[in-house]
Amino acid sequence: MMEEISRNELRRVRSLHQKKFRAETGLFVAEGRKVVEEALRSGWFISRTYTTDPDFAKLHPSAVLVRASDMEQLSALQTPPGYLSVVRSPDSGLPEVWPDRILALDGIRDPGNAGTMVRTADWFGVRTIISQQDAVEWFNPKLVQATMGSIFRVRTTECALGPVLASLHDQGYAIIGADMEGTPIGRMEWPERMVLVLGSESHGIREEIAALLTHQVTIPGSGSAESLNVAVAAGIILSRLFQAPDPGLRR
Repeated sequence: MMEEISRNELRRVRSLHQKKFRAETGLFVAEGRKVVEEALRSGWFISRTYTTDPDFAKLHPSAVLVRASDMEQLSALQTPPGYLSVVRSPDSGLPEVWPDRILALDGIRDPGNAGTMVRTADWFGVRTIISQQDAVEWFNPKLVQATMGSIFRVRTTECALGPVLASLHDQGYAIIGADMEGTPIGRMEWPERMVLVLGSESHGIREEIAALLTHQVTIPGSGSAESLNVAVAAGIILSRLFQAPDPGLRR
């Protein structure tokens, strides 16, 4: 049955497209059928789910069937996909027990790139990503959509990156940075416990973070491009890393 959405409710959901209101409420918007289905399966708290698809509403009784005109107001996308959930963000503190493989993002602010890296990390089984507090906001709608649902399986945490990396090094982790002057990826010997650090395409890894690196790795190229897109670089390095023969790498 079609449900009428009040103006106040429309305004509340629309407000979540702004970082200020996401921070105040602890809620964010997930759009697209795949992303919404992953949200519903995740066990995260779902405040409400809206859809214009009657069949989807039958499959998911918690979903509210709405008019296309209402969905256009709920969505921030030019062409709304017809599926939208309002989700509560989880506790994003540091894990009590760190996994063997961690991805760290330094100064990366583009939500599309960050979202793609979350999806790539999920593909390779990397379950923890940390980032500097002044970098990307993890529940930006564009980032959430770019993950294609992987945001609900990968732990993402903003932190004081330098002190956290220093602590991990003290715990026996290698801190490996992607850098043009590093060891070619094909000759790299991957430690069992490591953090892979990726910097922005414009500025690379910042000096204070670079000072903490124990290794550097590079992706050799033979063309004329100045650099690789950071999300593409992450995919290449993770692919090479998980080709290593040690079966423990998939933990």
